[in-house]
Amino acid sequence: MISFSCTCKRCDEDINEYYRYYYKCIHDSCDFALHKFCAELPKTLKHPSHQHPLTLCKADNDWTCLNCQRYHEGGALYICIDCLFVKDVNCVMEVDKRRIYHPSHPHPLVSLSSKPILCECAACGKEHRGVFFHCTTCSNFAIHIDCAFLPKRLLIQHTTNVIFNHTHPLTLSYSCPIEEIRARYYPRCRVCNGYFDYKEGLWIYKCEKCIYYAHLDCATSRRESFMSILSILLV
Repeated sequence: MISFSCTCKRCDEDINEYYRYYYKCIHDSCDFALHKFCAELPKTLKHPSHQHPLTLCKADNDWTCLNCQRYHEGGALYICIDCLFVKDVNCVMEVDKRRIYHPSHPHPLVSLSSKPILCECAACGKEHRGVFFHCTTCSNFAIHIDCAFLPKRLLIQHTTNVIFNHTHPLTLSYSCPIEEIRARYYPRCRVCNGYFDYKEGLWIYKCEKCIYYAHLDCATSRRESFMSILSILLV
């Protein structure tokens, strides 16, 4: 399974499967696509960042958003007719853009801040600094952006530069039940040979056919120091 991704032609940001809905041209040869919220932008709106109503327009010339200072070469923008205040659609729709629908969790997840924070990731179980998606319903659920967008399936030989090899693709599992681990006699990670943290809900990569299990970081070579040392040993 290949993760879907393309670019929104209105805001120039990525569209991926976690936005749930998007618009795409019905012709396969055409790559025109829009986020649902970009396609349905209102013609006029009242935004808390400005005292006057803003109107959706398309610019032919270069311009800079007065909110985020981002430079644009034409494209869609919101403008105040009274004082020529301009704001890009990314800033207007920033809340919707930071909301994703992840298959690991029943509620929408929102990135509350674009700045790195220190938080524990519910996917890998580690506390680290970065950008997180939080559940607004469950106060204790947050996943780091790197974990949120991990591939659903991978061949470990591709992600570890053929240092490790397995016949079948590994599938991302959004839970590691203790009953399953116990039934398989507490298998270890096939990369680092370490045990798994048996907290309910932690994610792992696994091949069900072969009882081949791997930590998230190990399967994707995110443990750089470990992988670099191992590479030297195997040369």
